[in-house]
Amino acid sequence: MLKIYKSVICVVFPLVLTGMYENTSYFGIDSSVVDQRHHASSEDLKSLFSQATETYRTALQEEYGNYTASVFQRSMLFKQITSNSNLSVDRLKRRLMIKVIQAQLEVQMQVIQRTTSVDEGRDTTTTPVNFVFGIGGPSTAAGHGNLFSQSYGAVLEASLQPIFEALGIHFYAKNYARSAVDSGPQFAMCMNAIFGNELDIVSWDFAITDGIRYSDYELYAQRAGMHRGKPILFSFNPQHKKIDHYLEPAGMARFIIAPNVTSKFPQSDDLEESELLALPRGVRYFHCKNDKELCLDHKWNTTLACPDKNKVSGQVSWHKGWKDHLLKGHLLASFLIESIVDALDELGNSATNISTDPSESEVPLVSPSISKEYLDFLLSLEAKDHETFLASPIPQNFTALKEKLGPKAYQLFHRSNALCHIADLPTQARFDGLVTENVDMNITYLYAGRTTYNDEGAYARNAIPEPREEENLPWLTYNPEYRDKMCEFLRIDTSDAFMVRHEDQWMTMTIPNNAENAVFSIDKDWKTRAGLIVICDQYFTDLKFKAPIDTINLVDVINTTEIDSGIKVNGVTVTGAIDIDESKHLCHVLQHQSGIYFPAAKHLKGQYEIKIRVGEKKSQFYFSAVFVL
Repeated sequence: MLKIYKSVICVVFPLVLTGMYENTSYFGIDSSVVDQRHHASSEDLKSLFSQATETYRTALQEEYGNYTASVFQRSMLFKQITSNSNLSVDRLKRRLMIKVIQAQLEVQMQVIQRTTSVDEGRDTTTTPVNFVFGIGGPSTAAGHGNLFSQSYGAVLEASLQPIFEALGIHFYAKNYARSAVDSGPQFAMCMNAIFGNELDIVSWDFAITDGIRYSDYELYAQRAGMHRGKPILFSFNPQHKKIDHYLEPAGMARFIIAPNVTSKFPQSDDLEESELLALPRGVRYFHCKNDKELCLDHKWNTTLACPDKNKVSGQVSWHKGWKDHLLKGHLLASFLIESIVDALDELGNSATNISTDPSESEVPLVSPSISKEYLDFLLSLEAKDHETFLASPIPQNFTALKEKLGPKAYQLFHRSNALCHIADLPTQARFDGLVTENVDMNITYLYAGRTTYNDEGAYARNAIPEPREEENLPWLTYNPEYRDKMCEFLRIDTSDAFMVRHEDQWMTMTIPNNAENAVFSIDKDWKTRAGLIVICDQYFTDLKFKAPIDTINLVDVINTTEIDSGIKVNGVTVTGAIDIDESKHLCHVLQHQSGIYFPAAKHLKGQYEIKIRVGEKKSQFYFSAVFVL
């Protein structure tokens, strides 16, 4: 079983991943041990957890040898993953306790149902308890240059899935990072559609694309606060601790990840060959002081899975190799393991205090225990934190948004429910069939966000059918350079887009569509939707994936001089577009003669019928997302 684990995180060959998550015994834990969770006490859970973590730590020792303790011991972990105060630590611990209790109550319910369902005809449907870690970022986070199974998200999931499973919880690290993407506006505003409604931790790993443009990070953090899952924020930019001090008092939890232990690893080019070969895999060729080529020659490990070098891309200087991803994945996994230790300890301590305020600790009204009563108490604390967030001041550093749109729109961008229609992959909305309203697809989750998903009606950009006679939806397209000409074991992110051609005449879409509206609307909030519409142009990243000839952008479509062309929203003609994207200038707020808020249609539930016709002959318009506030 350990061999399978190593083949996942050490990237020997990715084919072993298929089907490996279908049971809980692949990590050395007998699946029968799950039955021991029935009516388990906190001490019982500690025992199961200890068994799982011991197996993991044995594997970690094989990867890092004598360097394991100096890198992954608790004190070192909490120096590399930090928060402004213990509030974030308490809130992460509380989330883990909630999941543990929910899982145990679910197990108890299953036992009751097994004994009563036959005689009483009860429904035996159960609700799985999931813990979802969503990874946001560009190509550096997606693991480009490596096999997808070598990305730190895959390492994190493979490490923690059996440990969470021992507690009755399904752990997912969904790596939905995409090439060249910024954290805002589109990624932040489409967070619901990208990750889905279940999200416990969301990471920000956009340093290479966002740079010092902190307005996007602030928007990202605010959208995380608005997300239904109320996720804990993990940032990979140490500079953020200077600007986001307001998040903890606003009821959120935020950690900064800044690995600083690789200096403990030896310089491989200083060692004799025998000494070098004696180093553990995770350390060997990590650093080279003088002979940089020596380490560069061992930076990638894709040849076995992808022998055709012409189908391997992304092996460039700014992308990290497999050893860096391995280390980052294990740091995150080890930190969360220590957090689970704290959560289980607190569940077993009836005298524990829970800090709920920066200036004081209040004694809980309910003693910690695996009970519905204590679960409700913890959930009430989360609800209180969310109320604090909603009442907190909004950061005012997104200058382009504030100056161009005014205070009402600024409020909407940061604190309203955004409904997003997005073409990009990977996104949960695409996997769930919401974008095309094909929700009956039979999709199997494989690992780290990779699924058995197959495009539902998407066309290669060089193979779009002839125009349809009837007015129809914009085409959902993909770039064949990404899919058809790359090794299948590499990246899962692709540059998909919606497309309208001149010859297609008018094409119509309803945003959000019925499936998106049903999943992402909250308490019929469509009744108060403001009618602010944003369309984001498709970004074409480099020469290899450049825009097709005769591609025009959103502003070109709107400013056409051709008759009976342009864009209409609920029958109102779009007359302009306001650029709100400080980086790539892709996302624009639509406007009409009277302003930026479009009237609702009486027959639609907070939905907007958007008609697009490209006026320029032999031209096409690509866009990646539309969102409505």
